[in-house]
Amino acid sequence: MIKLSCNKVTYGDSFIIQYGDKGDKYIFLDGGFGKNYKNQLRRIIDKMASDGYGIDFWFLSHVHNDHIQAPKEYIRDIERGYLDDIVSKWIYNPLQPNVEVYEYNHSNNSVDVGFDQFDEIEAYVRKVASACQDIISGYSIVDDELVINILSPISSKLQIVRDKYKENGELDLEENDQFKQDVSGAQFDYDICLDEFDTTKSYSDDSLENQACISAIFQSGSASVLWCADANSDTIANSLKNMGYSSDNPLNCSCFIVGHHGSRYGNLSSLIELVKCTYFVVSADGSNSYALPTKEVMARILRSPNRNEKKIHIHFCGESYNLEHMFDVDSDDVYEEYNFEVSFQVEKEYSISFT
Repeated sequence: MIKLSCNKVTYGDSFIIQYGDKGDKYIFLDGGFGKNYKNQLRRIIDKMASDGYGIDFWFLSHVHNDHIQAPKEYIRDIERGYLDDIVSKWIYNPLQPNVEVYEYNHSNNSVDVGFDQFDEIEAYVRKVASACQDIISGYSIVDDELVINILSPISSKLQIVRDKYKENGELDLEENDQFKQDVSGAQFDYDICLDEFDTTKSYSDDSLENQACISAIFQSGSASVLWCADANSDTIANSLKNMGYSSDNPLNCSCFIVGHHGSRYGNLSSLIELVKCTYFVVSADGSNSYALPTKEVMARILRSPNRNEKKIHIHFCGESYNLEHMFDVDSDDVYEEYNFEVSFQVEKEYSISFT
């Protein structure tokens, strides 16, 4: 059994996986912006600690703010003495793997200053935990009945990001100019019908930070969750192929956490067609400046030749007028025609169990 909890976001990844015979083991996936921590995660962690639970693994996919500001704020609370450290193991790829442990001065509380987001986390983790090997495609973690297979990054892409950091002393904490320009002015594509999209069209994600992003499959018994974060679609697809999956033998998973918050860059058809799933989660609310999620990705999911014959459920980790009217331009029977349903997250937390 796997229980997935989604935290409400404008965009960004903030998920919790529960597993184990009693559902008493926890994995945190990123955490979102700092406001997600202050509004949600801090209370959740405080209650977990009070109830005697810990966080078995906390995954940090990559350096972008909408993924790792929340864990940074948690570390600050630990160092201020506000909360206890209940994390057993941090799963991440250090930017400086070959340097000694160092102290980091984080007296400036700005959430967007230079490269302090990931540096601050790395400085703390090095003080409390021993170094682990790189978390790259092909690496696996086994904990009781849970198996975690890492799908990305590949070592060469990770090294490019490390070289960039070493040379420049900083990384891009926000999306790159290519991505911003593509959605400038919040040009949503919700005025296009599902059957009008060219689902074979390919896009290139030029963000080096995204190419060094961790993604993984979490499997417990017959339940599994595919978490793409902001990872490169082609890298994930190649890893799945190396595991023996193909369009003729797709990965059957319980839940597909759609990549890059529903961006067309993170969800190419070449990846979607390798997966058969009935439950999709999209970490964006349709009201953000990046115009996420895109309807084009919904078309790729619903029109995939390998889609599950059963009804598909798409859960959005937020709500907005735009999102709730995404399919208004389509026919009146669009939900029956494409055999799907949607849900919008109103509460701060939403959970679903997969067996």
